Amino acid sequence: MSKHDILLVDDNVQLLDVIGEALEDRGYRVTKAPSGEGAIDLLLKRRFDLVITDLNMDRINGFGVLKKSKEMRPDTPVMIMTGNSDAGVYDTAIRMGADDFMWKPFGLKEFWSRVANWVEKSEQKGSAREFSMMSSQEYQTNTRADIASGV
Repeated sequence: MSKHDILLVDDNVQLLDVIGEALEDRGYRVTKAPSGEGAIDLLLKRRFDLVITDLNMDRINGFGVLKKSKEMRPDTPVMIMTGNSDAGVYDTAIRMGADDFMWKPFGLKEFWSRVANWVEKSEQKGSAREFSMMSSQEYQTNTRADIASGV
């Protein structure tokens, strides 16, 4: 499996470490942020294939991470995870653009399946974006050549 970059955000450092190590053991490159502020700083600096964020955090919560991620990189999938049992948070997350939502505690089999699914979709979007950029560049090159030759 090729390496994919995942941003993992949770203010519970123990959970952050456990999930992060498990993702790394599966071949993913994981960048961990113990706060929403830290996550946003990282999102400003680099692109990730998937953002997985806890919902309930101090200052900037998972909704804040989701909002900023979608503003900066709308194609990057964002998965929200929470132990909050209020069904309204699911509706809010989806309305705000979350691509996925998991209630804690969650089963690892389901978690792995969802992570693989979103990373694959992110990779496909990246390939399509690269193709689109190449096609645009080829079109511009061919158009310039046609103009130069008088066609």
